[in-house]
Amino acid sequence: MKKIIVAGGGASGMAAAITAARNGAAVTVLEKKEQVGKKLSVTGNGRCNFSNRTMSADFYHGNDASFAARVISRFTVKDAVDFMHSVGILETEKNGGLYPVNLQAQAVTGALYAEMKRLNITVVTGADVTGVKRNEKGFTVRTTAKDYSADAVILALGTEAGVRDKNPYTAVKILKALGHHVYPQKPVLTQLYGKNGTEDWWNGVRMTGAVSYNGVTECGELQLTREGISGIPVFQISHSVSEALRSEKEAVVCLDLIPEYTEEELREFFKMRAAAAGKDGVTAEEILQGVLPRKMIPVASKKAGFKRDARIYEQLDSGAENLIKTIKSFPYTVCGTGDMSMAQAASGGVDTREIKDTMESVKIPGLYVTGELLDIDGACGGYNLHFAWSTGVLAGEDASCAGGTK
Repeated sequence: MKKIIVAGGGASGMAAAITAARNGAAVTVLEKKEQVGKKLSVTGNGRCNFSNRTMSADFYHGNDASFAARVISRFTVKDAVDFMHSVGILETEKNGGLYPVNLQAQAVTGALYAEMKRLNITVVTGADVTGVKRNEKGFTVRTTAKDYSADAVILALGTEAGVRDKNPYTAVKILKALGHHVYPQKPVLTQLYGKNGTEDWWNGVRMTGAVSYNGVTECGELQLTREGISGIPVFQISHSVSEALRSEKEAVVCLDLIPEYTEEELREFFKMRAAAAGKDGVTAEEILQGVLPRKMIPVASKKAGFKRDARIYEQLDSGAENLIKTIKSFPYTVCGTGDMSMAQAASGGVDTREIKDTMESVKIPGLYVTGELLDIDGACGGYNLHFAWSTGVLAGEDASCAGGTK
């Protein structure tokens, strides 16, 4: 019976372990934390968006864009649903996103762990993997407690994204020691920080809005904080902004504070309100109180250089026009991103040109790399978890059957 060590008990690690054990391998999972699936249990605000009906390589980033395309073609959305069914999870769909029908991420973790127990997979928690060495008989996996031997090793150690403990993170060191090129890992799917003088004013505002950068526009709930801007639309552009900040000190994104209406529709509304008020006109604050959240009225007015008590008349002057344009195209200068502990994912990782489509290392036969450790990161909406299942299952299949040391 083939002995496989899975280093890491997250989403891809559990998928790999289950798949390998179903194929008859003797599997041991080494997990640093006190339980497997800890990050998975809180993903998607505790609801676990595990895949998405709208699956495309366009939702993934990496230095080798074709790698993600090949992975998701080998493990499709149907495969992800079937895998969930096989461990006892039924799905529900919302705007293309697939969730467990009870909307509980912990149920997914529980189902995966129960399947691991059923398959007699050995789970060792508190096992901090510190090194992997290839030898004549296979592999030696070192932990802070003891060494383990295996015929094949699946590295599924994840990244520091979303991790708030201060323990040293060794995955990158292990991979570099094994001869792999690892692109620097940076936080993505995270908030954007700025110092525009507006943050204290709008702190705590949640509003429907849109954010644009580099030709891409994302719409949804914006969360405006004392540090900057957040929310899923912001997360979606954070990869591009983060890339820009590597070479520049700042980047300017554009906020649409009322995406439901066009600039022309907003202009006609201003004219109508001013006409209804008669010859005395109407103040900017009186118009905006039915357009923007209360805290955003002074923010938009100041940015436009238009006083809140200034009058607006039916024949809109340049000041009123500037206010309309500011509401629809509010420039916000970004000077940083949330750190890795605050991010939902990380860019960078192992160069995927050094990884086969089976997830086996080109450099070291019998060694597999999955999930977040690879130089692929996806958009919000279940894409990162789908990639985790995909790479885990593909690695588990190959390591237990055709691949790995005999």
